[in-house]
Amino acid sequence: YLFVRGNDISPVIVIGAIILSTMALLMKETGIVFFALIFCYLFLFHRKNTSTIQLYGAFAIIALFTYGMARFSSGNNYVQGQGLFPIMRVPPHIRLINIPMIIVYYIGTFLFPFNLGIAQHWVIQTMDFWHFWVPLCIDMGFVLLGIYMAWRLRSCVTPAEAGVQSNYRLDSRLLTRGQSPFGRRGNDFPFFLLWFLIGLLPHLQLIPLN
Repeated sequence: YLFVRGNDISPVIVIGAIILSTMALLMKETGIVFFALIFCYLFLFHRKNTSTIQLYGAFAIIALFTYGMARFSSGNNYVQGQGLFPIMRVPPHIRLINIPMIIVYYIGTFLFPFNLGIAQHWVIQTMDFWHFWVPLCIDMGFVLLGIYMAWRLRSCVTPAEAGVQSNYRLDSRLLTRGQSPFGRRGNDFPFFLLWFLIGLLPHLQLIPLN
């Protein structure tokens, strides 16, 4: 909201976003995704405003470094040390085997939010057909579909935009790929696709989170 409320992004807004993101990170470790999402938003929609991106990057690095120092010095904590969940007690290569099924689980939960739970205790131990290869094919299908839709939305022109282009005698060659008479509409879907992928990343259990 702080970034989309106006065209100009002041240093106060950048610092405010950093403070809010840091508060989210302190409340839950997966809040780290907000730092990456804000950077993606600035890169996609305010790419020419390099000073704002540099300012945000500097403050984000400082905030993440400070949190990391506190987390690993005083917060290497009880929950992680006890291995309360099965995924915490398996070696890294077993966690990698679980990634396709984890992605399918979250996609399925998003589309069909039934039988929700506060914790998952299942672990895939082998690369069998139904629990590894089928989920892997489904994941690849979703990724390819997302890339195709992002490409199509960046290159297409709606009838309304075509009318504006015709009425104001805009040469289509003057519009770079992904742009339209109505602005950077083509970046919307890639941003939300990145939002989904970045939000999913901490839950893949590459590093068990508390």
